[in-house]
Amino acid sequence: SGTGTHGLRALVSTKKVVVGAIVWLKLARRHVSVLRRAWDDVVTYLLALHALEYLPDTLVEMDDFTDSDGQILPNSFTENQTDQEQSQDAGMLSSLMTMLWAPGESSQQQQQQNVAESDNKAVFIQQLDLASLLSSARAADPASVHALLLSLCGQARKTEYTYAQEEGKCVFCLEFAVSLVLGNIGRLLEHTVEEDSSDSLSIVMGLINEIISNCLAPSLLMQRAVVNLLRIAIRASDTNGPSSKKVISSCLNTLASARESSKRLQGLENRVVFGVGQLMRISGNVITDRRDWETIFSLLNAYIADDVCKSSCWETVNTFLSDSAAGSVNGLNADLCIISLRLFLDDARQQGSQQSGFHLVKGAIVQSFGTLHSRLNELRIMTVTSSQDNADKVAFVQEWTQVWLVTLQACFRMVDDTKHPDVTSHALNLLETVLLSDFSDPETSHSKAPLTSEQWKLCFQEVLFPSLAAKFENHGSSADTGEKSDSIKLRVLSLICKTFMSHIKVLASSPDFSIFWLKFLSMLTEWKGKLAGSKAMEEAMLQVVQNMVVVLYTQGAFQDFKDNHGTDVWELTWTFLGSLSTEMKQSLQEAGLAPDGEGLQLPPENQQIEPDSANSVVTEATT
Repeated sequence: SGTGTHGLRALVSTKKVVVGAIVWLKLARRHVSVLRRAWDDVVTYLLALHALEYLPDTLVEMDDFTDSDGQILPNSFTENQTDQEQSQDAGMLSSLMTMLWAPGESSQQQQQQNVAESDNKAVFIQQLDLASLLSSARAADPASVHALLLSLCGQARKTEYTYAQEEGKCVFCLEFAVSLVLGNIGRLLEHTVEEDSSDSLSIVMGLINEIISNCLAPSLLMQRAVVNLLRIAIRASDTNGPSSKKVISSCLNTLASARESSKRLQGLENRVVFGVGQLMRISGNVITDRRDWETIFSLLNAYIADDVCKSSCWETVNTFLSDSAAGSVNGLNADLCIISLRLFLDDARQQGSQQSGFHLVKGAIVQSFGTLHSRLNELRIMTVTSSQDNADKVAFVQEWTQVWLVTLQACFRMVDDTKHPDVTSHALNLLETVLLSDFSDPETSHSKAPLTSEQWKLCFQEVLFPSLAAKFENHGSSADTGEKSDSIKLRVLSLICKTFMSHIKVLASSPDFSIFWLKFLSMLTEWKGKLAGSKAMEEAMLQVVQNMVVVLYTQGAFQDFKDNHGTDVWELTWTFLGSLSTEMKQSLQEAGLAPDGEGLQLPPENQQIEPDSANSVVTEATT
């Protein structure tokens, strides 16, 4: 066939060569399963045709990720070529034109020759039927596929990744190889040997890793390597086996290493984010290694503050949380979701929701915490009701409880955002929805796996009490003044008291309820001492406590605990109330509430208090 451009042109202009090529490729397609070393000649010929653009455009399709609207992400490298590259490309094109059309030809002759060559090209492409060859290669014997991948990767490695004229050749080999891998992913994963770099999949993965390591600047080749790396990881997850998990881990580690290198993934941020997001949604149930989840979220978190792709990051995380069908939120990644949401919120506080490229309302972040809570609860119910192993169930509940508490802590942090009332309001509304859910109501789905008294006590001890204590700790300081601050304190106090009353039956079932209840009263007494000079706040708190005592008494919580555990909690409470407020104690005594008062006689309005009205009683006291 000769060498150089004239030699390549001869391949498609000489009739005998064309006929021979067609017959030769038909033989290759018919006996594709027995080809081994002959693939080197086939690949060499295809690269020659590729150099002359004599291959059909659909032979190797460069699939890419799409945005939320289904649009393929734009290729920034073609548009952002440097002037030097454009000049070099123009010179190459001029040289090629000079060699293809000899000087002295008239423009009419040249035009006729172009038309004839174009017709011959179309006929030639149709007769070669290279699409059938690729289809046959995908279904070939594993040994034949292995030989073809070796040949493609070998040709790609002969190129210089940094030179534009060589980039197209390498991209072609890479895309051809990846299309074979994706078409044979199930078979290839079955033949993947642990720690063996000689298997077919490892050969292609090695080429991609080499490209990413050697491309020191952003380029089309680097873009295709990153996209194909993620495509392989996503497709590998379909098999859900040890080999697929190994492939996913390898892909994530390669991306993490590339991100740490300066400018290596520049211009590819959105592709990384959307690709990782698709991997999260599709492969979430396959990824069982905590380190892989840490790598995924580290890649996303790195771009949260990036103006170019922070919106993409938000969309990825929010979609992952909202996709209940995937069921991917679990104990391995829930706390990582919380960290990402916190980063989003911190960025929104610092930059503002109007920053260019970031159209995110902070209230939506708060809502995502609610979505996360729902996913966690669905996971808890599913696991607790389906697991047969009690030891596994206990371990899971302990792990879930800690993640749940961290979620609540994050929400209470947002209540402190006094500069953004919308965030505070959203957070408090969310907390009310979450904490006042009746996990023990037999008519709700939560009854399948109600929260225990120990879980609720942990909620109060590790989240609710510390959060309220922090509110009163700084009361009266220069940073804690004004009606808004007092209003938030009262609303948080109301929320915690309503939570206590909503779940009093579960809490009172614990043997150490008396200790828990008296500790609560002790903290209220301590907080009351910090309200000196705030008469309205002090009166509101005492009214809340008084109504709680009335409801507990009328619901029979004190008497039930005494009957079941022998401790007279009501008598202990009565003694304690004297240190909190003598006026309140006197008011309760006048109403007929006293440890020695048998046949309690309350005013008519108090006799109407029912268990379901506990929340409204506390709400009225704090209004």
